[in-house]
Amino acid sequence: MKWFRKNENGSITLEAAMVLPLFLAFVILLIAIIRLTITQMALQNATTEMTKQAATHIYPISYAFNAFQGSPLGEAVQQVYELATSSDKRVEKAGGFIDSKIDGLVTDPIVNGLQQQLEQQGLDPMISQVMTDFVKDHILSAATKELKEEVKKDAIPPIKEASESLEEYTKRVEQQVKDRINSAVNNAVRPFVMSFVDERLIDKKNLNITKLTLPNLTDKHPKFGVNVEYTVHLIVPFISYDFKIRSKAVERVWSGTS
Repeated sequence: MKWFRKNENGSITLEAAMVLPLFLAFVILLIAIIRLTITQMALQNATTEMTKQAATHIYPISYAFNAFQGSPLGEAVQQVYELATSSDKRVEKAGGFIDSKIDGLVTDPIVNGLQQQLEQQGLDPMISQVMTDFVKDHILSAATKELKEEVKKDAIPPIKEASESLEEYTKRVEQQVKDRINSAVNNAVRPFVMSFVDERLIDKKNLNITKLTLPNLTDKHPKFGVNVEYTVHLIVPFISYDFKIRSKAVERVWSGTS
C-alpha cells in the first residue's frame, strides 16, 4: 500500500493570497472615508465663512432684492400670454419682449433700489455709483444673460390646451420664471463659495447651490442662508458610487442697528 504524506508547504502563501486583497480593500475604503470627511469639513467651513461674510455686508443689497420681489410680474406675464396666443411670429416678438422685461423686472429695480439705499445710508455719491455699477456690470449682467437664454430656449411656454385659462397659464409661466431666476442667482453665488475653499479638495464643476435664503429686513431677525451640495465620485474595490455631500449655513443679517 502506498502512503501519501500530507504536505503543508505553501499554506501561508495561500492564506496571504486570500487575505491580502481583502486587507487592501479595507485600507482603500478607509482612505476613501477619510477623504470624504476632509471634503465635508472643507465644504462646511467654506459655506460658513461665505455666509458670515455675506450676512455682514448684505444689508443694502437686501433692500434692492425686496424691491425686485415687488416688481409687476403679473402684468408682464399677461403681455406674454397675449403674444403667445395672438401672434404668428410670437417667438420672435416674445424674444425681444423677454430681453426688455427681464431688464425691467430684474436689473432696473435692483440697481435703483440699491442706489437709493446707499444714498440713505449717507455714502458718498461717487462710492455708491461705483458699487451699483459693479453690481450691474459684473453680477446682474451674467445672471440676466443666463436667464434670458434659458427662457428663450423654451420659446415661451405654449398653451397646453385650448381650454387653458389665462389664470392657469399665468401661474405656470410665473413658476417657470421664478425657477429660472433662482437658478441664475444660485449659480452666481457659486464663485463666492469657491473663494473660501481649497480647489485641490473641491471641484467647482461638482459644486451646486441648492438653496439660497435671502433676508427680509421687515422681519425681526432677518437671516441669510445657503445650502450647498457637492458630488464626490468614489471608487473603491467592488464599489463605484456618487456620494452627495450637503452643507448648510445660516447667519443673522446685520441690519444697521444690531
